[in-house]
Amino acid sequence: VVTGDYDPITPPAWAQLAAETLRNSFYFEYPGVGHSAFYGGECAENMIFSFVNDPTRAPDSSCISRMTGPDFELP
Repeated sequence: VVTGDYDPITPPAWAQLAAETLRNSFYFEYPGVGHSAFYGGECAENMIFSFVNDPTRAPDSSCISRMTGPDFELP
């Protein structure tokens, strides 16, 4: 189960709940990403492809720690 921490449609708390109800699941939350976590960048894409190729193993999630949120500038 993947989610973005800015997802207003299916917030991370709901994604966590869904993951808890699945017997064999993995949960990943991407910082600075909205509803379409798959489009959150190379990290999310690689992890999702890795899962599809082998759903029995958790994908390497080390790239999440290098993700940052949006860089907002004040006027």
